[in-house]
Amino acid sequence: MQIRFAQFNGLFLVSLIGYNQRLVTQPPRFRKITGISPRTVLGCMDVSAEVAVEIGFVLPKGVSGNVDVRPESEPVLVGA
Repeated sequence: MQIRFAQFNGLFLVSLIGYNQRLVTQPPRFRKITGISPRTVLGCMDVSAEVAVEIGFVLPKGVSGNVDVRPESEPVLVGA
């Protein structure tokens, strides 16, 4: 999967291409997770599902390497 990012007003605006998701994150955190240079202010890169989740994106179940960040709860039958 691919992300696009741009530094704006001291924050990184990050888009997950193909999933219609965007988020804002602190530059030191984003640079630590992705390994980009401190001089980088704009770009796009391929990331794994694990990295996308670590950045803060929520991926649907079944995406390769997805960590289940919001597991579905099973219904509980009372008195059954």
